[in-house]
Amino acid sequence: MIDPNRLLKLDWTRRQFLKTSAKMAGGLAAADLLASCAQPSQGTTTLRFFRWQSDTLNGEIAAYKKVKPSVTIQVEEVPFGQLYDKLAVIMTSTNPPDIMGYDAAFTKSYAAVGGLLPLDQWMTPDQKADIIPSVLAENSYKGHVYSPGFVDSPVLMFYNKDATDAAGVSPPQALADAWTWEQAKAAFKKVRKGPASNPSFWGLASSTFGGGIPGFWLRDSQLARSAGDPNASPDSSAYKTFQMLSADGKSVDGYLNTPEAIEALKLYQSLYSEGLTPKVGTPNQFASGQAGFELNTIEFIDVLSGQIGVGGAAANPPAPFKWGVTPLPYVKTPVVFASSVTIGASGKTKHQAEAAAFLLFVSSKDQSLADTRHHGTLPPRVSVLQALPEYTTDPQRKIFVDALQQWGKPPPGTTAFTQYANLLSGALHDIALGADPRTRMNQAVSDIDQALQQAP
Repeated sequence: MIDPNRLLKLDWTRRQFLKTSAKMAGGLAAADLLASCAQPSQGTTTLRFFRWQSDTLNGEIAAYKKVKPSVTIQVEEVPFGQLYDKLAVIMTSTNPPDIMGYDAAFTKSYAAVGGLLPLDQWMTPDQKADIIPSVLAENSYKGHVYSPGFVDSPVLMFYNKDATDAAGVSPPQALADAWTWEQAKAAFKKVRKGPASNPSFWGLASSTFGGGIPGFWLRDSQLARSAGDPNASPDSSAYKTFQMLSADGKSVDGYLNTPEAIEALKLYQSLYSEGLTPKVGTPNQFASGQAGFELNTIEFIDVLSGQIGVGGAAANPPAPFKWGVTPLPYVKTPVVFASSVTIGASGKTKHQAEAAAFLLFVSSKDQSLADTRHHGTLPPRVSVLQALPEYTTDPQRKIFVDALQQWGKPPPGTTAFTQYANLLSGALHDIALGADPRTRMNQAVSDIDQALQQAP
């Protein structure tokens, strides 16, 4: 959990650094100063920026053009569902983009194969200290920092208050009162309308992650992880279930397929087999009033409020119902993944200083503040969180901050996370569609172990 007193100290030291450095630089703006720290070469430079289809960093790109007119940012993008397949190709390419957007959980995988540029020589100690510790750790590998972080947000559960009120359901408002998954399942049943074989109103909306189908690791594997216990004996299956990976990062056998994990996966499967949530993706299902609950990140608050659209699309009108946020359910131990999208520079870029300068600019306090206000994200910077009182006063936002601080755990740290995530997501998808949980997970464990043992 983050110590508020430490945060205040970090904020003070960083502001003193910026103030002093600004004087030395002749009054440069803070964001411009951060960019200038990388000392890029003179002349005109074009940086290729690969991302998922969205308006991610559009505002920052425009702002950077004003302070660094000699640098052009050329955007290349693909649908989010194609992002990781494309990145797998990019990492082995001889001419990759200079800047890439990706999920921070993949940092170690990409860094291990030389796909990312370490930023240590361009980052000051104060800049590193301003990053939330779990974010800094996730974006580091073998003592080097590969990304300054961009956004960080756990997945919690939204609910249609009109539907829950009508069904006599009262979702908890505090982490201490969080539902178990069995309690959540009972709530899904109460709000569902129509027959289980073809509901007219679903208990839980379909996934909005990955390709919009069941199984995406970030959303769905948290249920199985929560069946474990980090306080149990390290040699117990309960402890290993929570860890999801051996300490040496080389095996998931006895971690993903424990008795506790398999029982949790049976519960997960029942959400689909009992008609509580769809087996196929349905865009905007919750926002359009077709489901009682939705698993999503903090940005969804502004989507439902009609302030932003999904993935950079035009905003829709505010949701035509009252809604709220409730903690993510759990089986035995509350947990949320402290992970989200980030940005990094290619390890093969020919413009290292320029790429580093751009990353430091877009992640600076001023730009992070602007992005947070525009997208409604949860910023990874201590100073930005302190500058936004709504993250401590607005209950719907505060519960996300509380969950990150009290329940947040990084995804399993392995240099083979690309294979780990893909194989785990595939198994979860098949289980949702009816595959035997034990048989399918044992198959996935065998495949993941093979990938882990071959990883750097």
